[in-house]
Amino acid sequence: RIKSLANTSKNFRGKLKSMKAIDLLQKRRDEEKALWAYIDNDQSRKARFGNLQADIETQFALMRKYDEYENVVDFFRRSVYLIDMGYAVIDAMFELQKPDQDRRTIFKDENRPALISSIRGKLFNYHEPAEKMFFADLLKRTQKLPAGYRFVYADRLLTDNAENDIAERLYRQTKLNKDTLWQEYLKTKPSEIASLKDPMMDFVFEFYKLSLNFRAEQDEQNAILNKLFADLIDVRSRFLQKNFIPDANRTLRFTFGYIRGYSPADALYCAPFTTLKGIFEKTTGEEPFDTPARLIDLIKKRAFGKYKDKKLNDVPVAMLYNTDTTGGNSGSPVMNAKGEIVGLNFDRAFEATINDFAWDESYSRSIGVDIRYVLWVLDHFAGAQNVLNELKI
Repeated sequence: RIKSLANTSKNFRGKLKSMKAIDLLQKRRDEEKALWAYIDNDQSRKARFGNLQADIETQFALMRKYDEYENVVDFFRRSVYLIDMGYAVIDAMFELQKPDQDRRTIFKDENRPALISSIRGKLFNYHEPAEKMFFADLLKRTQKLPAGYRFVYADRLLTDNAENDIAERLYRQTKLNKDTLWQEYLKTKPSEIASLKDPMMDFVFEFYKLSLNFRAEQDEQNAILNKLFADLIDVRSRFLQKNFIPDANRTLRFTFGYIRGYSPADALYCAPFTTLKGIFEKTTGEEPFDTPARLIDLIKKRAFGKYKDKKLNDVPVAMLYNTDTTGGNSGSPVMNAKGEIVGLNFDRAFEATINDFAWDESYSRSIGVDIRYVLWVLDHFAGAQNVLNELKI
């Protein structure tokens, strides 16, 4: 949980740094000003797109009204694993009431072990002291929500009890955090949840119903916004006299470029390759730079084998390249012009976290692990000859 939050924080800091460096906000404002002027200068464009700016602003103002409500609903599931688990159990309860052929795939009888494993996996990062702290804090935040966006069940709970007391009682009396007991709930109909005498399940069921209603409202608002954005893309395309690259989510994406270093700041240059020497230099013996002793020993002995790069006189570890990548591309193959795998994508340079907003040759660099390092680890460090033989390497 902490590493995930730290990664998100670092990503956002990188975005903010690069936005300021290229003055992106002012550039976007100037572009919008020119776009609205372009619309106003033609009667046919004005007739179709004249209200677009006002309509978008109105829609965002409406959505901001329930911004905190949206955060609370999201955080209850994202931050409190027991609620997310209870939500999954209730979802399963509803599905399991249907004939087997009408259920979603994961809920079919033949997939019951996978369903159990999937729900149980939500407790992988479960830490009860942190859970109760988040739960109590989110209960407190429900009391600050505006009229019309109240979690009525939470209001009732808080009538006579403090947030921490409620958290203690619900976590003490629930069976959701008991590895095998919660599985009995899957035999229960949703209408029978109250008979379980599990206050956490009562809470989650009320939250489940509230969440479904909120998602329906959210989908309706997003549908309106998507229509406005479609019009915005249409008129921007005409204004700029070019088409935009489609998002292409859930499709195979291909991007090409060159292995290339960059200069993140004045008088600084990042070479395109790191090497085993860098691993040795970074090692402190403590997380996150606690390199295994055997690997350090191999580096000291310069046991590079056939994986040494002649120019670097070392084994390459990571590499920089100017292909445009985004979140979700991690693990994608990096291939050379011959179609041979030379690496695996896993990150972007700190300055390149802004890529989703603005790409530029001067700073946009992706990071991949060099395949020679992968093979060196398999061969010299792990002794995984079975894997290398299976790959015919």
